[in-house]
Amino acid sequence: MRTDPQQFTKLLEKLPQNINVAFIPLVENSKEPNVPKGVKIKECLDEIKLSKDEALSRIQRGLNVGIYAFPQGLCFVDIDRPDLIDISELPESFTVKTRNGGYQIYYQNPGIERNYILKLDGQKIGELRANWQYVVAPGSYVPPDEEKFEGATGLYEVIKDVEIIDLDFEAIRKFIEEEPKTEQKTKPKEKIANHNLVFVNKYDIGLDTILEVDEKLRELLNDLNPGYPSRSEADLATIDRLWYWGFDEHQIADILRTYRSYEKTERDDYLYHTIEKAVASFTGERFSPTKNPQLFIKLCNIQNGSGLNGAYYVNREKNIPSKPWNTWNTWNAENAKNTESYNIKKSLFEPDCVQRARGTPNLDALKLILAWQKKKKVPEDKRAEFIDSFIAAHGLNPTTSEYTELWKIPEFSCDYAEELGLCVGENCKLRLPPADRLILDTESVIIFHSSGEMDVKVAGRRKIIPLKRFFKKVKSESVINTAIFDEIFLECYLLPANPPFSEEEAFRVYQSWLEIADHVKTPVDTESGLEETIIEILTTKRDYYSFDLLKEKKVPPKRGFFVEDGIIYVESGLLKELIEESGVKYQREKLARAAQRILAGKVKRIRIGENSRYFWRFNLQAIQAILRREGDEWEPEVIEDIESSEIAELIPAGGDEGWRI
Repeated sequence: MRTDPQQFTKLLEKLPQNINVAFIPLVENSKEPNVPKGVKIKECLDEIKLSKDEALSRIQRGLNVGIYAFPQGLCFVDIDRPDLIDISELPESFTVKTRNGGYQIYYQNPGIERNYILKLDGQKIGELRANWQYVVAPGSYVPPDEEKFEGATGLYEVIKDVEIIDLDFEAIRKFIEEEPKTEQKTKPKEKIANHNLVFVNKYDIGLDTILEVDEKLRELLNDLNPGYPSRSEADLATIDRLWYWGFDEHQIADILRTYRSYEKTERDDYLYHTIEKAVASFTGERFSPTKNPQLFIKLCNIQNGSGLNGAYYVNREKNIPSKPWNTWNTWNAENAKNTESYNIKKSLFEPDCVQRARGTPNLDALKLILAWQKKKKVPEDKRAEFIDSFIAAHGLNPTTSEYTELWKIPEFSCDYAEELGLCVGENCKLRLPPADRLILDTESVIIFHSSGEMDVKVAGRRKIIPLKRFFKKVKSESVINTAIFDEIFLECYLLPANPPFSEEEAFRVYQSWLEIADHVKTPVDTESGLEETIIEILTTKRDYYSFDLLKEKKVPPKRGFFVEDGIIYVESGLLKELIEESGVKYQREKLARAAQRILAGKVKRIRIGENSRYFWRFNLQAIQAILRREGDEWEPEVIEDIESSEIAELIPAGGDEGWRI
């Protein structure tokens, strides 16, 4: 057990009588509150609040406890940069050393209702937590992180066991260099007006429109800490709402930097790790026009302003600004027809009536195509994109009610095609024999020899079948297994083969698949491929500079790669960009595993002037050895010095801002 009940007992002995104190349970080995995700402490404090005895018992069992600040209770001066301030400058009171070696000084709150950021010479040194914020109570244990200072043990330990005095606000006023960080009451529209960026989700609904109907999101974007235990918890709640509304990870990062700008959201490592964590833990369904048509129409009317013709849309392919439906006919129809959205699910087999509908400029034709896509399980967002492109391509002008009807259509059937007047009768391919339909609609075939499997994609559906299943033993003879083809047909078209496959027809399909199959004889080593990608990046993508030029702030971190004592330093955000430019998805854990042969250690945080960055470190000798094995000799040409005139060209616009994370 790493907690220390004696430390907590010291706090209990020093707590003033009749003071408003609230202890809360924290997650084991963590600072996070032990409450359901997204729930505000304000909403459940009475249910989760611990008595003094319950809190002590919790620490005795190896669990953590938090203690809250209130205007008529306690407040805390939380110092997280002990290297920048001598705490003797602050009024002496009960003091706890934190897990990373910082300090939390306990005071009686004389009635302060705001929380403040504390700075010294322009650098943040900590916070005054006075209202609806908590600190980890002494005796708790949280493993120290990379920001730890000398002597950090992870234990919250009492280092000044003295009385808790009233806070003299004048004594800390000199450290307050900005407005209070909470209790902001800026109206949403006023705040939005101060931002020049426009954010639009995948349904082309603007963020400002969504804020008209989502009070919770509006509160989160207007207040850095609206009643959550910490800013990090509020960040997670914000990401959760933005993800629900259909914004992607990159948009969410930009929105957080714009509306929730503070030290952490300026750091790429924190921002993308937090987004990844929130998205991975997202529960429930995201917003969908199909399942929320009334809300969608309401959003459309708000965004359109007049409430007449419905929503605004964005031509993603041409980056044309948003237009209402009644201006679709001004778009370039040929460009719209060539887009990926317009040609969605146009597989090798498509009923003649659906193909006919693609060239028919009316809403009934659009309904039939959407019915086919619905039957083929095309995702809702892709269907929404197709609607945009079809309307643009044919110059249609649907009303709000007509648009709503597009989301209420049934799945495709011949009867529905006939009802819409688009059935082609006896000439329809739906009346082809089942074998011909499978052959026509086969999109790809891969045979994996190592596992003895065939990967078949037919009509947009993928099925992996062991090769041995295609044949069966009948009276000691091997014959084609017709049942497997009946099964594939049913899964692809959602109706049984009529007539069922004969041995001759089944063998004809099997032979056609063998003729077009790609053969894979060895498994693909994806991690080895990632290592090769990194080596290619390190040998071709940027200039090399002496590491001293980085430390002296002569070359920005993302300008190039840096070398010192056989180690190559690459700024983490730059490496992510270069890997994704190469067409590879960036995953930090996968990268660390795949590149372990060429890494020189863990990702390292390096201070550059007043700021810091995270760098990947690669072993130059290991990279050279791998290249030498392939017959290549490589030595980076390292720039050791740089003229002052060149420095000015390298520094990004904005001066020192270009160095921030």
